[in-house]
Amino acid sequence: MSMLPLLNTLGVLNGVVLLDGTAAFLAALDPIGPAPAGPLPVSGTLTTNTGVPVVLGAALPSGTTVGWRLEAAPDGAVLRLTLPAGTTTAPVPDAAAGAVSETGAGANRRLRVTPTGAPVSLGVSGTVAVHLGATGARVTLEQLTVAPGASDVVLAGGFALGLPAGFTVADDVAELGTVRFVLPATVPLLGGLPLSAAVTIRREAAAFRVTLPPAGADPRVSGALAFQLPDGAALADLVPVAADVALALPSGTAPLGADGPVIDEAVTIRAVITRPPGAPGDLAVAVSAESGHPDGLLGGGGTSRGERALAMTVAVGPALTARAGDGGPVALGALFGAAWAFADLFATMGDYTVHGVTLQASGDDGTLLARLDVSAAVGIADIDLGLATITMDDDRPLRVRWRDIAATVDLSRLAAGDDPADALDLDFRSSHAEVVDPGGGRWRPPASRRTCCRSSAPGRAPVPPGSRWTCGSRWTSDR
Repeated sequence: MSMLPLLNTLGVLNGVVLLDGTAAFLAALDPIGPAPAGPLPVSGTLTTNTGVPVVLGAALPSGTTVGWRLEAAPDGAVLRLTLPAGTTTAPVPDAAAGAVSETGAGANRRLRVTPTGAPVSLGVSGTVAVHLGATGARVTLEQLTVAPGASDVVLAGGFALGLPAGFTVADDVAELGTVRFVLPATVPLLGGLPLSAAVTIRREAAAFRVTLPPAGADPRVSGALAFQLPDGAALADLVPVAADVALALPSGTAPLGADGPVIDEAVTIRAVITRPPGAPGDLAVAVSAESGHPDGLLGGGGTSRGERALAMTVAVGPALTARAGDGGPVALGALFGAAWAFADLFATMGDYTVHGVTLQASGDDGTLLARLDVSAAVGIADIDLGLATITMDDDRPLRVRWRDIAATVDLSRLAAGDDPADALDLDFRSSHAEVVDPGGGRWRPPASRRTCCRSSAPGRAPVPPGSRWTCGSRWTSDR
């Protein structure tokens, strides 16, 4: 027999409207021993006949024994359940214990929280009250002490939490204190970044926002975490519905690790992570890096074959692909290979600058999407047209800036150890070309002092679509 018939017998349910949730809660409680007779107060022990939810999505497992006491209240009656010390919940759904490893230091400090496969249970003790009155019935977490069975927890989407050793719940308000949030490893550049935020959870649905950084935290980290918690929020709901996190990197930092480029000027990397309410694992990620310095985020250049090929890939990639008749995304491996050979024939020097990049990652399909803002300078060697030869001034190379180049990275291929070039596709269809400097050229021998870039003379270098090569250039004749 559950508590419902006993409460009816004691007359405390007269005129009380039981909603489904409260009725199911009482039906899951079975009194042990003879039924007590009134008047109130009366008490006894009971056992759970199924899982009974208590806190943060955790439930008392079937067979849990607790004490109970029913007493009169101004508006009816209250049933209090006393959970003794040592009471342990069933595993929390959609959460797993994690093991933490740390790499890097300073701005490059990152945490990796790996699921161990062990479940996460909560140790709970204290009182849960069921209020029964003319205005209705409700279950209240009156006073609980909670001790998580794991300090580090991995949630859906790869978010990880560092929980305090214990916290309290009073009148349905859980004061977790300072919680460490670790960004998913799939977030470009900022994956594994630890964040600290003070978290309070209320039993009813609530939306709240936490500003970063809290007092005493890393001042280089700024932004906010937004939460939208449903009624009876679970631990899994602590995946933010929106996270806007910025990390200020000083000059001299290598954001891609010790083997990556060192930035010469301060750079701000910002990650925006969003998810729909009710879908903690459905993350959308966008990461941007910006620098106000004229030299951009990073750059490179030189006379080696590879450096020239990279510059050529950026500067004339659209023209090469257009001539190949490939209207879709172009494999960088093929494009780079073409530029590699092309560079041997035409390019004598090359450099490139990454002005800005916005990365968008999906945790579902293992791909990384990027939008690039890149410029490249290319020096063109002598081009023999038969009747004349065109040369370009080494001191004033052609410079093209491409905005909004779409790039796709197959992260699974990178993880498998494939060549990075084969894991990256570029698509110039949505990009916008701008000739920053048309460069300086020399035409010989005809007496003409100027020629238009629209000339269809055979053998001329590929022209980036949407731009006009060498219009406005400084042309001179050797004749």
